[in-house]
Amino acid sequence: MPELSAKEYTSTIAVFTGTLILTYLAYRQLSNRSGNGRKKAPSIGSLPVVGSLPYLGGGKEIHKLCMQKSKTLGDIFSFQIQSTYTVVLNSHKLIQEAFIKRSTDCADRIDFFMNTYVNPRGKGIVVHPYDAQFKKSHQLSLSILKQFGFGSNVMESRINIEVEELIKSLRKLNGADIDPCVTIGKSVIGIILSIVFADRILGDDSIESRNMIYDLTFQAVRAPTEVCMMELLPLLIYIPKYARAMNAYKTSHDHLLRIIQKKIDENLDSNAEENFVSNYIRHEGEALDREQLAFVIRDFLMAGTDTTATTLLWSLILLANHQDVQKKLQDTIDAVISRNRLPSFDDKAQMPYVEAVIMEVMRCKTLVPLALAHRVMCDTEIGGYFVPKGSMVLPNLYCVHMRPDVWSDPENFRPERFLDDCGKIVKKELVIPFSLGKRSCLGELLARQELYLFVTGLFQNFTVLPPENCSQVDATETVTALITPNPFKVRFVWRNA
Repeated sequence: MPELSAKEYTSTIAVFTGTLILTYLAYRQLSNRSGNGRKKAPSIGSLPVVGSLPYLGGGKEIHKLCMQKSKTLGDIFSFQIQSTYTVVLNSHKLIQEAFIKRSTDCADRIDFFMNTYVNPRGKGIVVHPYDAQFKKSHQLSLSILKQFGFGSNVMESRINIEVEELIKSLRKLNGADIDPCVTIGKSVIGIILSIVFADRILGDDSIESRNMIYDLTFQAVRAPTEVCMMELLPLLIYIPKYARAMNAYKTSHDHLLRIIQKKIDENLDSNAEENFVSNYIRHEGEALDREQLAFVIRDFLMAGTDTTATTLLWSLILLANHQDVQKKLQDTIDAVISRNRLPSFDDKAQMPYVEAVIMEVMRCKTLVPLALAHRVMCDTEIGGYFVPKGSMVLPNLYCVHMRPDVWSDPENFRPERFLDDCGKIVKKELVIPFSLGKRSCLGELLARQELYLFVTGLFQNFTVLPPENCSQVDATETVTALITPNPFKVRFVWRNA
């Protein structure tokens, strides 16, 4: 890491001092809130100036730290992030209580610094406050998406177009070592583009446009470390190094928005092809908020691309490293689907082992371990503890998926845990990678459909192996906004009929 200049060093000291003062004042104000004597959740510890930061292990892999703390403090405990009182929920029961039973109480979003910087008016769906505008956009978006096949067999043809193209592309490699990250990502984003714009590749400049959309979406989801650090210390924005990182992030984000807005303008033409955007415009009429629509599409791209693609990447790694599971998966597929056709949703009921494999991948690799933070809209109670208005609630999905008292051997990759003695799916409700409640992932149905067709189609046609002269694929994790695999390579070896 390069040394700071004298000017940057001075700025750092000033920012740190200012942060300490503001945090102390906010801490004193919050500490004075008694909650009318109601009992708050146990705390991991908090200091008057820096809050709980010294107890959070530097903020990296905080989901694992929280799971460890839950063994002594219980399934619900608290800590302090600057002026925000935060509770962590470490069990399925508590998350269900907060987001289902008390869904409206906990339905708001936290104004994170990064989101506020690039989206100051809180547009879109993912980070939008829980208000009338959110309800309207959410309901309208879901209604239109269902018209395009969300949760039904209509979506099958859209997804299988990309599955077939991916299979053709991978077969041409003749089993050579490949890093599949970009190839998989562009296949997934093609499905989103076909829904929102009725166009897989966005016009005459085809490959370039699609690549640009993918690259900008990828950059928007995987913010650099300097940008993420500003969530803990927003005043870092006044230090040149951090300001440059944030401005570069905003520049790529704004570029993505301009491309989206251009496509919206093209759909203002009444002769535009039927798609999500044209339907949204027609429904809103003169009341159309173009900025809101642009951010809704941005949310679709960001939430619907990297998460699904990363789950597919983890499935490749886990199955390449567990050849016995892969063989059983392929035998299951072969027994139901002939090699002269692609998988169908109609086949799914006959292949519970396929669903068990996908569920085990999602359990073993929780991509967003603390989900997206919720804000409490009114004084409430969770797990018998008082949670005041304005508090942040973090559901520890990682802990839910890795509890030894629920899964017995959580570190092992074992899809059979989801099958009973009759081969039927069990414990499905305990895997919640999309969270629960009013703010759960809007694209959950599409993601599940994509995962089923991609996994089934790929392993129907290929055996996925570690690189040449390697016994295992590198399964090291990178912790950013998502839990992603480090760059890795595999071989897609064509299966003879």
